[in-house]
Amino acid sequence: HEDDALRAVRAAVDVKDALDGLNDELERDWGVRIAIRTGVNTGEVVAADGSQGTAFVTGNAVNVASRLEQAASHGEILIGEHTYGLVRDAVEVESLSPLHLKGVSAAVPAFRLLVVRPGVSGRARRPDTPMVGRGSELGLLDGAFGRVEANPGCHLFTVIGTAGVGKSRLIAEFLRELPATALVLRGRCLPYGEGITFWPLAEILGTAAGLSEKDSPAEASAKIEALLGQQRDAAALAVQLAEAIGLAEGEATATQTFLAARRLLETLGRERAIVVVFDDVHWAEPTFLDLVEHIAERARETSMLLICMARPELLEARPGWAGGKLNATSILLEPLSGEESARLVTSLLDDSDLREGTRDRIADAAEGNPLFVEQLVAMLQEDDLEPDALTIPPSVQAVLSARLDRLPVEERALIECAAVVGKVFEPDEIEALAGNGESLSGAMDALVRKELIRPGRASYPGDEAYRFRHLLIRDAAYEAIPKERRSDLHERYATWLERTTGDRLRELEEIVGYHLEQAFRYRTELGPPGDLDQALAERAAARLAAAGSRAFSRLDTPAAVNLLERAAGLLPVEAPKRLELLPDLGRALLEAGELTRADDVLTHAIEAAGAAGEDGIRWRAIIEREALRFQTEELASPDELVRVAEEAIPEFERLDDALGLAQAWHLISDAHWSACRFGSSAETLERALVYARRAGDRRAEAEILGGLAAALFFGPTPVAEAIARCDALRDEARGDPVAEPTVLVTLAGLHAMNGEFDVARTLHAQGRTILEELGLRLRLAWITYVAGSIELLAGDAVTAEREFRVGFEMLLEMGEKDALPTQAAGLAEAVY
Repeated sequence: HEDDALRAVRAAVDVKDALDGLNDELERDWGVRIAIRTGVNTGEVVAADGSQGTAFVTGNAVNVASRLEQAASHGEILIGEHTYGLVRDAVEVESLSPLHLKGVSAAVPAFRLLVVRPGVSGRARRPDTPMVGRGSELGLLDGAFGRVEANPGCHLFTVIGTAGVGKSRLIAEFLRELPATALVLRGRCLPYGEGITFWPLAEILGTAAGLSEKDSPAEASAKIEALLGQQRDAAALAVQLAEAIGLAEGEATATQTFLAARRLLETLGRERAIVVVFDDVHWAEPTFLDLVEHIAERARETSMLLICMARPELLEARPGWAGGKLNATSILLEPLSGEESARLVTSLLDDSDLREGTRDRIADAAEGNPLFVEQLVAMLQEDDLEPDALTIPPSVQAVLSARLDRLPVEERALIECAAVVGKVFEPDEIEALAGNGESLSGAMDALVRKELIRPGRASYPGDEAYRFRHLLIRDAAYEAIPKERRSDLHERYATWLERTTGDRLRELEEIVGYHLEQAFRYRTELGPPGDLDQALAERAAARLAAAGSRAFSRLDTPAAVNLLERAAGLLPVEAPKRLELLPDLGRALLEAGELTRADDVLTHAIEAAGAAGEDGIRWRAIIEREALRFQTEELASPDELVRVAEEAIPEFERLDDALGLAQAWHLISDAHWSACRFGSSAETLERALVYARRAGDRRAEAEILGGLAAALFFGPTPVAEAIARCDALRDEARGDPVAEPTVLVTLAGLHAMNGEFDVARTLHAQGRTILEELGLRLRLAWITYVAGSIELLAGDAVTAEREFRVGFEMLLEMGEKDALPTQAAGLAEAVY
């Protein structure tokens, strides 16, 4: 249950208190005392079910609990950080210095338990939370009350909704607006305990009759009898009710209790309208549900609105409560809309917490659940987290885990398979993972009724799909899967995708690679990897590398860095397939503006490829590093670039490496460019273009096309001729994420030279937009030089200074040294 942690600390205190009393007796009779120390911790464990005669739990949470107990002094109760997060509003504690516990690598936060407050929940709801939305639902409740007030009878109104969606808040708002003449009685169903069948009835009788635990049976019966008025069998009915709720000896039958409870409520509802509210009816015993139906069907000559709040599981047991033979209304509380969630977040956050992205991050994670909004806001404020660091709050994790724990075996297995697939999944995917060859439609429908999943949008029209009701439900289900099973499910899903997706496999390689990667990671967490595990890693790396190369080709630089790094990280250091990835990874890091990391990767590639005898990889890494260092080291010279490239060219020719030759000639063009020999730079680029096209490398070709356009801007070509040539290059580069923005920016500068400033600004903005969408920081810094030049030509030095300064500061931050002096000179001219 979601309050297990609170029950645990209360049990610990009860044990201590009971032992204190026992010790007085032991010391008096025997001269001895028993000392006790306690550790309480919370978390996922592996538990045997006891079917083989063995019952145990094991896992990190158990280990930490044991170590907390050993660290406690006599009479102390120490609780762990996760436990404290679940009970903090119901306890007083003393924070201890983090404990260094045996068998636990990191220091463990711990708290000394001082007091557990009675009758308080572990994480109290915020009293200042406003009700957002729910206007139509509130109108339905008001209408139902108006009908029973005007036309005597009993109306059953059931509010269905998942935990935290706002059932209690809706009813509280409804009750607040009732006329003062209405009588409100309220009882709650308990999820555990002894003698709980008629607990809700006991609570409403306690309120209506003013009962006390100190009442004798005769006193309790007399108080109840007074409520029944002048009915001829009032005394017998009162005794039956007192027996049903445990305040009198004897056991009233269910039939007697039903009759007595209905007669009592009918009596109360004759003089004024009454509203009877039962909370958490999904916990109710079947007999109590029968009592509610009895009252709803048979109560007469009374003005009674009977409100039941329940989670969707109730309708599994009582489908008739949705309407039908009962005089009943049932509403399902849907999550708040995105706009409503954002309003709720804003109302709960202080101005100091409204950092950029905070509201949207919380609203997106909560997906319309007000409780989740509250708890995410509390976590943000109490733990001083950044929005991106938010995880499932312990209180929400407990609610969701408790729901999942109560699922039947088939439904639990299904939702675990779905959690591995992702937030959206299709039945054939789940059936493939379940592996039992049986249709899962029944279990799928049950999970829909329980509001754990819902129909979703499939990848292709006509297909059927489902999605998790909340991403947090998916996360909780996933976290509960043992790592060995997680690994197996990830591998099986990846294999199924490879086998069934056909022509679509290429576009799904990143997804396939992710699942294979996860399968391998979990196996390494369970033990040293064997040959089969390493084969799994190679499969994962191949898929991720292929996806990374395509991302690099389309200049999705952040994705390329991420995918190539992950692929390389799966393979042994000396593996040739890993070494092949490093030059591209270095180049991707360069494009992303991470110049120091790019240098580290390329240096490592040169050393590792040399040791492994991989000459082609080594020379490619050398070329990439020389180009990088020319941009970052003040003392690097154009002659050094030429020397290295000319040394590499014969090696690439020997290896018939067309891409290597394209990169070597491109490096020579960079040397010409740096020496302001723009004509020579263009000639060399034309030669590099031949090799890039022979290699079929579109990315290298695009970079060369962009370089040719830039040479026209800086070189001696007359403006009109340069514009005509760039227009032709633009047609050739159209749609390419590297070449097209470079050509657009070059054209912008050329049109500015021609006095066409509006055209120039429009073209530059188009190129800048493309680069911003791709996250290419280095190229974005470069193009500000053209933007500043346009404004200088237009006579607007103030705007020119702003453009030059943006690029100057970006290049300075990256540690770039090649374009920086040119940018500084442009900035100086604008300032002057």
